Amino acid sequence: MNQPPSLGSVAAGIAHDVRGPIGVIVAVLHEIEQSAGAAVGADLERLLEMARRSTRKLERTAATLDAVAQLEQPQLSTVDLCPMLHAAVDRMRSLERRSELKLTLPSATGTTRVQVAPALFPHALEELVGWALRRNPAELRLEIQRPDESANVVVVVTVVGVAVLPASARPFQDPLGLARQLLEAQGAGLSIEAVEGNVVMAVSVPAAPQVVR
Repeated sequence: MNQPPSLGSVAAGIAHDVRGPIGVIVAVLHEIEQSAGAAVGADLERLLEMARRSTRKLERTAATLDAVAQLEQPQLSTVDLCPMLHAAVDRMRSLERRSELKLTLPSATGTTRVQVAPALFPHALEELVGWALRRNPAELRLEIQRPDESANVVVVVTVVGVAVLPASARPFQDPLGLARQLLEAQGAGLSIEAVEGNVVMAVSVPAAPQVVR
């Protein structure tokens, strides 16, 4: 009896199929922009922005599938956490159109080395940040903590002014469930709790060997 395809092979195949339409949309948008020139009207610009946003969502879908495809055999390496946090926030703010939101972030040039799967960890962060942004918070705070005598670094995401915890976090069926699966596959963890009218998500990440205390 033939074995059913693995989750990874299915996800990788779908990701490949999604990238075809993305390439077409990008090419069409380029042609429209070139032909419109300086005479782009408000209606055309609105349609262009809708197409751009749809393209970004398709790219996110492909990235999600790629991440799922690597759950079975994640490849770990040492990366710098701070710029990764900033990139995840910037990407999701653009996708969710929340450029005005008040943010508190660690320095982008800070050095905190962690041991993660570079193909999985940024996507897990984006899932968490995207969930937070869709709750319309008053503020989003991200900080890095390094508990004494711990081999882990903790990324704390505080969703200010949002007190409702998610009803569930089922694997692959909601952003937080997917984030937890992506994190656990690489030895990281996620806890979520309501604290003083805010939702606090704590991501515990293995520190790189050279920064373990």
